[in-house]
Amino acid sequence: MMKRYFLLLCLAIMLGQFSARAQAPLKVNVDLVKSTITIGNVLFTASSTIEDYEKLLGKADRIEQKRGIDQYFVYDKLGISLSLLDDDSGIVSEIFFTYLYDGDIKIAKEVYKGTLAVNNQVVSGRTTHQEMAKLAKIELVEVMNGYFITPKRSLNILMYYPEGSYKELKQYAFSFASAK
Repeated sequence: MMKRYFLLLCLAIMLGQFSARAQAPLKVNVDLVKSTITIGNVLFTASSTIEDYEKLLGKADRIEQKRGIDQYFVYDKLGISLSLLDDDSGIVSEIFFTYLYDGDIKIAKEVYKGTLAVNNQVVSGRTTHQEMAKLAKIELVEVMNGYFITPKRSLNILMYYPEGSYKELKQYAFSFASAK
């Protein structure tokens, strides 16, 4: 009887640790030179699938559809969401980090609380597009009001600001151009 209790206790502790780890604030590094995204110690590339991400993050809190197909895998508690290619491959083409929720169903409802680094330089929701350009040694182009991108890269940065403000970021997105 004692052995069963001990085994059940060990199993419960292991499951608790797995759940806590999956929902703990993430440490993410985006390497624009290698076109990779590392979450924790797991490397993701332009060919990584939703199944690859789910091995680390678990199942999404929400799945939103586009034209009747599962498109956005939203991790509200983590402050991130993943977007798939518009085909049946299951390849993740974009990852979004929420800093200000604006009601958009494809992004997380909660703010990203983990550490985000671009080329090993830590950035935040208060990092301006000018600071990002200097830190990451990249060119950011404003394509419309409050929407900046890095043109012609295999891994692009997208920075979204609320209308009329360039002081606090709404979202970072990282998009694999080769996946599109």
